[in-house]
Amino acid sequence: MVGGTGYQVSWTVDHAGRSLFRSVKAGKALKALLFWVRFIDRVTPEPFAVDNASGVFFLGKKSDKEVSPREMVAHYKGAQR
Repeated sequence: MVGGTGYQVSWTVDHAGRSLFRSVKAGKALKALLFWVRFIDRVTPEPFAVDNASGVFFLGKKSDKEVSPREMVAHYKGAQR
């Protein structure tokens, strides 16, 4: 996980403000008013944080055998089971 729920909300508020007010400064001002939202990431349990991440990465290698959709779901580690 790269950024959690708080980071995602912060980024969304910034860009929503830019869109609504056609101003980068307005987006930055809204983001500054809601600076505390980013602290949500520190108190969110990891399974929930992974489900709401603003960015993730995967490092792996190609398997010799095909994995079925059921097997993929079985490896899911998030909170929304």
